[in-house]
Amino acid sequence: MRFKEGKPDFLNQIATNHFIALNRFLCLIILIFCLIPLPVQGAGISRETRKELTTLKKDLGQVARLTRNKEFEEGRTLLKEIDSRLNKLISSAGLKEKNSLVRQLKKTIARREKEFLKRDAEGGPVFDKTDMKKGLFSDSENDKEKNENREGKVSFTRDIAPFMVNLCLRCHNNRKKESDFSLETFNTMMKGGDNGSSITPGNPDRSYLWSLVGKQDPIKMPQGQARITRKNWTDLKSWISEGAKFDGQDENAKLRDLVPSENEMSSQKLKALSKEEFQKLRADKTKVVWKKFNADQKPAELITDELLLIGNVDQNRLQVYAKLLEEGIQVVRQLFKIEQKPLFRGRLAVFILKDRFSFDEFHFMIEKKEIPKEMLSSFKLTGSHEDAWMVFHDDQQKDEKNYENGLSFPLLVTSRVIETYLSEQNSKMPFWIRKGAGLAALSIQKKYGKELESLSWQSISILKKRYPQPKQLFRESTFINSEMNPISLTFVRFFVQQK
Repeated sequence: MRFKEGKPDFLNQIATNHFIALNRFLCLIILIFCLIPLPVQGAGISRETRKELTTLKKDLGQVARLTRNKEFEEGRTLLKEIDSRLNKLISSAGLKEKNSLVRQLKKTIARREKEFLKRDAEGGPVFDKTDMKKGLFSDSENDKEKNENREGKVSFTRDIAPFMVNLCLRCHNNRKKESDFSLETFNTMMKGGDNGSSITPGNPDRSYLWSLVGKQDPIKMPQGQARITRKNWTDLKSWISEGAKFDGQDENAKLRDLVPSENEMSSQKLKALSKEEFQKLRADKTKVVWKKFNADQKPAELITDELLLIGNVDQNRLQVYAKLLEEGIQVVRQLFKIEQKPLFRGRLAVFILKDRFSFDEFHFMIEKKEIPKEMLSSFKLTGSHEDAWMVFHDDQQKDEKNYENGLSFPLLVTSRVIETYLSEQNSKMPFWIRKGAGLAALSIQKKYGKELESLSWQSISILKKRYPQPKQLFRESTFINSEMNPISLTFVRFFVQQK
């Protein structure tokens, strides 16, 4: 420590002693912090408690499976049981709510509960059993809209089967027949159970099922936490009064198979949209996606008849991509004789990202996955075209003649849009066939002829080097990303020639 000249010696000595003491104090603090153990996820939890937490996590996965299978009441009941078990475990094991394992479970439970509440809201108001005997009914906007749009009589497949599957099937199925009554199919429902026939067509008052669901005080069905809406109540009574007729194809078909899944209902809604409505949906959704991973930056945009391009590059670069993508779309039209415009409903959204961080962030935030470093592009296309996008890392530092795994930049972009289209035609098609077909399709474009021939020759050297014996190819064949383009192109060409 340095001091000004002319300063009295005793002051220098005091300052020096103070400095030494301060240094010792700081060293002591650092030593104490080094000795304090860092918190570890799950630290202090016994093996039995950890095992129970793991079991609860697995059971939450079961809730998701039940929901996907449209067994909503079973899923709701299991979720409540899991929440109760977790709270008891927190109390008995002395766990803290801040514990990372507990916090994660609580967060998942809350998300599942929110999903069930959302489903209740979409299905209409809860039909309160005390309100039933008072005659207090109030339709939700959803119920009013459904009633106004419905023409003619109540439909069993549209109006009755869905709520029976969601509310009643858990206790009344072929495996578990409460009162020997099964709602597995329309025929088993009409057959009835211990009390004989459940429904008398045309007469609700003489129908045992109606007495349980709509008349008894207190109402006995559905049991437990299951809830019925006013629309369910009204539809059931009307359907019985109108003759309890079946309007499906097979009376022995499972009721669960008559009820469209959430994906099927979503697909039906999308099919009903006009061209302009779908394009607005695509534009709105694309902006939402952008904000999820790059909220601080205003993107450049370019809209064509076929494409909606968005990115953190300039307009000129967007135009380069648009020209190549449109070229690929024209190849698809030519090969498959397609006149529909745009090729992808609502337009194909294309994200062009100039830096690797944005490209990786996109996949992490939107797709919840990591992507290999050598990959500079990806796509997603669902059957209903609800999701239809491509994303490119526009790395202008790379050699455009060898841009991604041996493909030039123009060939990569053009073939990718063909591959995207093919992914919808057959979702079970192996990705290497789609990739090879996307490249092979460009054989009709003369400008890619030499590059495609070069790729085919590369496959020969790869196969000779990796698999000296032909039988090894079929026993052990695995290829790295850099080998997939030439190999897939050669195989597809071979299959086409054999045909």
